Amino acid sequence: MCSWLDSEREDEFLNKPHINVYSGADYFSGQNLDKLHSETPLAQFDETKKISSGASHYEEAGSIILANHPYILYAAQSLGNKIPIGFTQFSILIQYFEFDKSIRVGCLLDKIYVADVYKGQHVGAALVLATSEVIQRHCSEVISQCKLMSDSCPSVEGAELYLYAELHSEGGESMVQLLNSLLEVFMDDYNDEHEGKGIKLKEVELDAGF
Repeated sequence: MCSWLDSEREDEFLNKPHINVYSGADYFSGQNLDKLHSETPLAQFDETKKISSGASHYEEAGSIILANHPYILYAAQSLGNKIPIGFTQFSILIQYFEFDKSIRVGCLLDKIYVADVYKGQHVGAALVLATSEVIQRHCSEVISQCKLMSDSCPSVEGAELYLYAELHSEGGESMVQLLNSLLEVFMDDYNDEHEGKGIKLKEVELDAGF
């Protein structure tokens, strides 16, 4: 499925080149995708910790992995333009911790990649904004589902956002810091809106090697 993931934030890109972000590769040709993936990435995360097969690496004592959702988001410069100019690859890992009865929504970043000719044109920022939207929607959906669970299910008293990345470039560090700041704003806004109404979001946990 291809979809525009950041329509509510278009005002943040006023007077900037318009960038569309799509979920999945269906919108683009295989040749263009191969070309993009063959270039040098803006940020390359530690590939010794594969996201697709490494969920067990994050399975801590007393935790249960509930879901592991892989994503790849592609950027294009304008509507109708089928040439990808950047992508981000990550996985959303949802865990339940028995010891404190909490849910963790984790974003495990693999790669952020922007074609050389488009660097410095806010493509990385657009991809980060779209990634943030995906994380926020997963978090909101998980909390909504927790509120609907019957009394016979394990209770959930809190939730947290977790961001993991191993960085190999200064550009990658700035992108992760931007993503972390967006998640902190989401956490503050959510807690202000739902104060005294059940599940509270804890501080965002950032686990990144700079």
